[in-house]
Amino acid sequence: MCRMCIAFKPLNELTVKQKPSMPRIDEILERLPGSAFDFPEAFLQIPVHPEDKQETAFHTCTSKLEYTCMPFGLVNAHAELQLRSNHGFLAPITHRRVVIYMHDVLVFSRNVQDQLQQLLQSLQLVREKQWLAKAQKCSLFMQKISFLGYRVSAAGVEPDQAKIEAIGIWPLPLYTRTKVQKFLGLASYYRSFVPGFARIAAPLTDLVKKGKQFTRTENEEEAALGLI
Repeated sequence: MCRMCIAFKPLNELTVKQKPSMPRIDEILERLPGSAFDFPEAFLQIPVHPEDKQETAFHTCTSKLEYTCMPFGLVNAHAELQLRSNHGFLAPITHRRVVIYMHDVLVFSRNVQDQLQQLLQSLQLVREKQWLAKAQKCSLFMQKISFLGYRVSAAGVEPDQAKIEAIGIWPLPLYTRTKVQKFLGLASYYRSFVPGFARIAAPLTDLVKKGKQFTRTENEEEAALGLI
């Protein structure tokens, strides 16, 4: 799916930056699975204040347009989405039973009765807030569930197999700084499952340090192979 993104650099430079309070992924994963759903195009479900619409204006070849909903590219977009999730959506619900990470919602409980109650309450709030959830991405009453790139069950937490396969087929060698950074970003997401990750990845992390010349050697390729 294509998403239009405007270069709001001048506006972003004048914007007071928000510091979002993001839930810790490791704490989320400690909880038992239950149900999950997703808010599609979540940014576009947040309206822009009428007085601020002019700040989002952009030109096309035929006209000047303004956003009525929060667009991609605004420096505070992610922070605003999480803030709305925490205080607008979650406020009436106990945080011990429902957690939202950006646009992903996890409803968890220890038995079917509690799960049904929490799920109905959550979906009622979705309706009241006039948010949209995508039916195709709803997983209800699950013993094992995929969430934030992990598979969570009563037996524990494991990496999502599709993500592991993506790391395994990553094209090598890593010729550019950007390619190294992208590889490290994905691989380090699962560092808790790789004993000695920092030691193995050290040649790659050293390679992309700020101010250091990008000069590849065999050590970096060996490090990448060690993580694959």
